[in-house]
Amino acid sequence: MLVFTYVGFVAQEIPVNGRQTIEVVLQEESTALEEVVVTALGIEREKRSLTYSTQSIDTEQLTEARELNVVTSLQGKVPGLTLSTSGAGVGAPNRVVLRGNRSISGDSQPLYVIDGVPIVGDPSDISPDNIASLNILQGPNAAALYGSAAQNGVIIIETKRGTPGAVRVSLNQTTQLLEPIHNIPFQNVYGQGIGGMYQANAESSWGPKMEGQQVATWSIRPEDAGAQYSLTPQPDNIRDAFQRGYNTATNLVATMGGEKMQGRLPYTRTEAEDTLPGK
Repeated sequence: MLVFTYVGFVAQEIPVNGRQTIEVVLQEESTALEEVVVTALGIEREKRSLTYSTQSIDTEQLTEARELNVVTSLQGKVPGLTLSTSGAGVGAPNRVVLRGNRSISGDSQPLYVIDGVPIVGDPSDISPDNIASLNILQGPNAAALYGSAAQNGVIIIETKRGTPGAVRVSLNQTTQLLEPIHNIPFQNVYGQGIGGMYQANAESSWGPKMEGQQVATWSIRPEDAGAQYSLTPQPDNIRDAFQRGYNTATNLVATMGGEKMQGRLPYTRTEAEDTLPGK
């Protein structure tokens, strides 16, 4: 038995069986690298060869339970990442801190790099369907090629590209429904006041039972001076302030190209409405 091996090819075992001439054709071996991350300038490196902390995010998780702002999807997926919403309503910008607050007056947010280009601000307008890989570099050595702007860490986003071959068109849609959850039970028996007595300016609800009696209005507007209203329970006043929200996204992608040139044309339409009307 003769064993033929060569780097990059599949090993073959050929029995001699008394033959004087043996012809062997080796087949190329395709080996998939594991734990490959994208570092500065789009360079791919094996994760075990890096000397700093890095975290890769599964892009399928970004599209399954999608958020209007892709940065919001990082919540709970990256160790040491602190995320807080800096505005109200759907798709509001986020404040991300990777390595803790490093400045009292300055900005402690990481640097965002998309396809090798640093950007300023929150990449909230990127569709999760167009992201091929997302890597977070937390170590100080990871930001060596980006200078002082990356002292708080780097979030590197690589977008999808076209593939050689025939023209391909794909369409997918994701819809989420948002329902408000009320975990605080409110009593609807006693009105505002103290010791069973009604007080228009009281902040506590130790007043009389609400049985529809006429009491002085709590409004402080001058035009409401001396007005009265019926003291009756309003059990649904909190729930009525909310509505059913939704988040729907339609993604249409067309890819085309040959061996030397490829193109990818994505289009994403997102419609959303918060549980609070007008947000």
